Amino acid sequence: MKDRQKIYDEEYDIYPAEYPKGCIWGYLVKRNDEKKTIVGWKIISGEEYCKQQQGYILSF
Repeated sequence: MKDRQKIYDEEYDIYPAEYPKGCIWGYLVKRNDEKKTIVGWKIISGEEYCKQQQGYILSF
């Protein structure tokens, strides 16, 4: 997972992923946290598509 690590801002790093295809999002972790505990997530691109897919998946 280290190879996917990107700088998000001064305080956080982000680990981007694409799932489902077309929905790019990432986990946020504090930069100074040695354990790399996930503190949140952020949609990077495809926000409307991601919301539609989430609604579709949760409806089952």
